[in-house]
Amino acid sequence: MNTLSRTPHLKLQEMCDCYLETDFSKQLKAMVSSKSTDFMEDGFKYLALVLLEAITEKASALVLTKQNNSIKVTLKGPDPQIELPSPSPEIMNTITTIIREILHLEEDKGKSPLTLGLKNSRLDLLVRVKKDNEEESLAIEFPELETKTFVARKPVMPAKGKTEEGLTHWKCGKCNFTFTAQSLPEKCPVCDEKCDFLNITCYTPECGGSGNIDPRLR
Repeated sequence: MNTLSRTPHLKLQEMCDCYLETDFSKQLKAMVSSKSTDFMEDGFKYLALVLLEAITEKASALVLTKQNNSIKVTLKGPDPQIELPSPSPEIMNTITTIIREILHLEEDKGKSPLTLGLKNSRLDLLVRVKKDNEEESLAIEFPELETKTFVARKPVMPAKGKTEEGLTHWKCGKCNFTFTAQSLPEKCPVCDEKCDFLNITCYTPECGGSGNIDPRLR
């Protein structure tokens, strides 16, 4: 799939989908212990992983702060609060750039809603950014996590070549978001538009059967 034409919002969504069924904490530790060769790619990856970790822990907020080159990442809401592995200053700068571009926040201080789609679910977040000389913060609030459950840290994976009974792979005809569902929602969980959904499930042995997406349709 050509990622060059993807918007930052869809790129973040795809990165969340990519790591949705992994151990987010383990991935984060491995990431921060290795040297980055692509700050933009790793910025999307780190942001996706901490968002998924926050959702799993049912945090009320994810807060990233940078003062000079000192960075702290905290999940608020769990008792006690959880401190996550911190990214490098370069990746932190990339993360704030990604968020500001997604939400079109150009002022030093601002806030904006952000919709995140996970499989066939939708989560509405509130993002706050603030920059003051050498200090910068990014806070993402999760107002719905007390009543919604989206992910499990160690999910049961379907056998290769099979998918969960009754589930089909679909793609939104407007924003190209892909997800699995037994029945289609009225609106896309990401772009929130009524659109035509394309069935992109694989039905041939060449692409692995119904547990996979047909690459010709992706």
